[in-house]
Amino acid sequence: MHWRHVGMRDGLKGLALAAWLVTAASGAPATNASPAAGPGIPLGQNPPVTKDGIVYDAAADFAKSWDEKKNPDGAWKFGWTKGLHGDFVLFPLANVSPIQNQRQHVWIDPSNTPAFTPSIRLNDGPDYNDGNVDYKAGALLLHGGGEGWDCYAHAVWTAPDAGSYLVEIVLTGSQYDVDADAHILVNGVSSFDAAFTHHGDQAEYTHIFYFHAGDTVDVASGLNGDYTPHPGFVAINAVIQKLKLSRPDNAIIPSFPHSANST
Repeated sequence: MHWRHVGMRDGLKGLALAAWLVTAASGAPATNASPAAGPGIPLGQNPPVTKDGIVYDAAADFAKSWDEKKNPDGAWKFGWTKGLHGDFVLFPLANVSPIQNQRQHVWIDPSNTPAFTPSIRLNDGPDYNDGNVDYKAGALLLHGGGEGWDCYAHAVWTAPDAGSYLVEIVLTGSQYDVDADAHILVNGVSSFDAAFTHHGDQAEYTHIFYFHAGDTVDVASGLNGDYTPHPGFVAINAVIQKLKLSRPDNAIIPSFPHSANST
């Protein structure tokens, strides 16, 4: 299964009205991916757009924060909630998972960690497939769970300053018999929701937003409403890049409320 959510067509070749392209491998509509909230709205047609070189990569920030045992240590922070919208708790402990390839650098909370979940972890080894999990070298992985098995793992980016940003996120079911739900929240409002129920299920999300300082993009994953221990690894490739618009008036303005901390 493959879903694609596009808020801007063809990368940086030009802006188009935000569109949903949600398809299964067979070409039939995928019923478990939905745009829960309206996308950004382009105010002009085809403004020239260039990247300005400032890149915020979730995996790179994770590696730095784990190495320095500091969360957050960059624009991305990592934590968990009880339910999707519960109070956000930063993961306080950087550790190495004792399971699977024993090369997973992991952020966890020792006060809530049955079966090392909820967690976010990075595979520091080569590609790994043991018939249970299947993830690439350098993969960043979310897994829900925790006490009651209803906790979500989160990777949250906070805009450091105002401007136009390209948000590119790929989510991949990375465990056999996976049963997980994943969400992309913009300032706490859902912009993408999908269930991952097959190994290799993948969703692509591409959007340009105009953000204020303090606005957030939150990638979260849980156990899809099945509150029992079961496979739930979802790999995330999340990169946000600052843009230069030669006509700033044509930036896409997000149709989401601004963060209470935004300016």
